[in-house]
Amino acid sequence: ARRDPAPRVAGKGVARLEAAGIEVKTGVLEVEADEELRGFFLRLSRGWGRVTVKMAMSADGRTAMASGESQWITGPAAREDVQAWRAESDVILTGRGTVEADDCALTLRQCANRLSDADWERALAKPTPRAVVDSSAVVAAHAKVVCGDTPTYLFTRSDATPDPAMSPTVRHIKVAGNEGGVDLKAVLKALGDEGANEILIEAGPTLVGALEQQGLVDQWLIYMAPSMLGADARPTHSGVFKKLSDAPRYSITGHDLIGGDLRITLRAADDK
Repeated sequence: ARRDPAPRVAGKGVARLEAAGIEVKTGVLEVEADEELRGFFLRLSRGWGRVTVKMAMSADGRTAMASGESQWITGPAAREDVQAWRAESDVILTGRGTVEADDCALTLRQCANRLSDADWERALAKPTPRAVVDSSAVVAAHAKVVCGDTPTYLFTRSDATPDPAMSPTVRHIKVAGNEGGVDLKAVLKALGDEGANEILIEAGPTLVGALEQQGLVDQWLIYMAPSMLGADARPTHSGVFKKLSDAPRYSITGHDLIGGDLRITLRAADDK
């Protein structure tokens, strides 16, 4: 559909085919190919792939009750749809707060969604790796997200030491500290170095807010339930913008009913 932009291989395959006398047409379905490979192109140009934040929220923009109760805001069809996005991602990133609050596993579960049985067979044969931002290395070795056979990256500050009982499937990566946490660009760059083109964020308001505040979110995957949780329920993220002109702008690129919930896809306005 289009020539590979990677300098190491750009145009070489086409040249070899043409040298062998094979007619090659490029530019066929190029727009569709560009969209399919968006994360790859971003990784080549800036060092990390497309960052997509997945969020389930009420119609009044809340993600949990004041107590932290959030299971379940959306219905089963929406939760099954998320499994397809997990399967198509190269890594699922979360934060320590979400691990401590939900003890999430972030593993794949085959569902009757838009993926075919063959797609699921491939996905389950090589499960999507998980990644945890845990600046002080306090996540326990028995937390579900660091257990099992699925590879997991654990990002901490350089002076932090993880629980020595961590599974051998957990890879500890030290990154620079940043205002009490870790440098999130360094985290994303490290994932890019691992070849992650599509980075799916499933995290709470602190990590999501930090990513948004730093302009690191490329796309939002929002599942909106037809419910109202009220003023004291928890917000979508902790980002703070003083003026309307400072607020990030996005384009709506998709909206679909998934069961009884609305899925909205937003893309950064400057991401053409």
